[in-house]
Amino acid sequence: MAHEHWQLFLDESGSFLVRDGKTWQQGPPPFMVGGVLLQHANDPLFVAALETGLKQCFPGVPYPPHATDLNQLSSMAVAAYRSGDGAGPHHQAARSAIQALLDSADGSLAHFQRDVLAGTWPSYEDLRFASRWLELHSPREASSCRAAREWQRARLRNLLSAVSGFFAPPFLVLAAQTPGLAREPVPHSSYLGVLECLLERLRGALLARPGTAARMLTVHAASLRVEVAPGKVRMLRDTDLDKLKRSSGALAEAAQARSGLDGIEVRFSEPEPFDSLVHPGIVLADFACNWLHRPVFGCLPLAHLSSLARNQLCMSSSVPLAGGSTMVPLPSATGPARAHVLSLVRGDTVPPAFPLPRGWVRDQAELWATALSGGGQP
Repeated sequence: MAHEHWQLFLDESGSFLVRDGKTWQQGPPPFMVGGVLLQHANDPLFVAALETGLKQCFPGVPYPPHATDLNQLSSMAVAAYRSGDGAGPHHQAARSAIQALLDSADGSLAHFQRDVLAGTWPSYEDLRFASRWLELHSPREASSCRAAREWQRARLRNLLSAVSGFFAPPFLVLAAQTPGLAREPVPHSSYLGVLECLLERLRGALLARPGTAARMLTVHAASLRVEVAPGKVRMLRDTDLDKLKRSSGALAEAAQARSGLDGIEVRFSEPEPFDSLVHPGIVLADFACNWLHRPVFGCLPLAHLSSLARNQLCMSSSVPLAGGSTMVPLPSATGPARAHVLSLVRGDTVPPAFPLPRGWVRDQAELWATALSGGGQP
């Protein structure tokens, strides 16, 4: 039998640790697990093309590039200082910015200056201080760095477009715990809870796709600290992830019934540190979570979120259902949105009017509920 082997690369954005055993009285802070779903992630040609392309997109930036750092304007100046092509056509202007930063006697820049002169990439906090200094004291150079940042982002979009054209295009997958989705205390291991929601949606989506090939999914997560018990925080382990293998849920069962497939085999790899050996898929997941966290947490319409994924990351955020042209979204949300979909899929009594303002959270729930409850085209 033919096989479809998918690779999911994950990162996260937001706050998910319960600190000092406390809970949030106004509900949990926004948090998302997201990333990129690929079919060619084991192809050496694909890995080499993507990794080489990422290095070329960000000259002067240590590999792997970190999207949070590169949001800071001062990172463009540092890249220009470290590379002859660190800011492309804006190189000379960015070099003027780094010179202004190095010449400053402001004590808040001391660590930044020391690292730059020593050939070390500055910390995020030092990049942030330097960016604020540029905007306050050297606005012309700050504007040049802003233009350099847009040049970098355009290069990344061109790379992703080229890779998507040569190989199968990637898919954006995410699950979020957003403001207003819950008022109960945040449970420990909320990272795993949000990841469970993501995998529930992805299992359903992969099983619902047209075709009869057996489906396999390997999940690659970036290393991070999770709270596994009250007050007990440690690094994420593959054994933590293994606990999610059997939590398929009603959504996957409904999709499986539609497709006639036996199910989907899920494997978890050891969480990867974000270092020079990391798979470039994890780097893409980092950029996806960083670039999309504002529209996700702001609950913008699903059409807007899908447009950003398509135009900024060259990723699709929906898949077709077998037996028709209906497209269903891959983004999912915890809380009432998840319960709404599962309730209709199970054939329970129709829940009351959806208690959330319209936005991607409500949009995606309605599309899935309509599609899988037999209500016709979404």
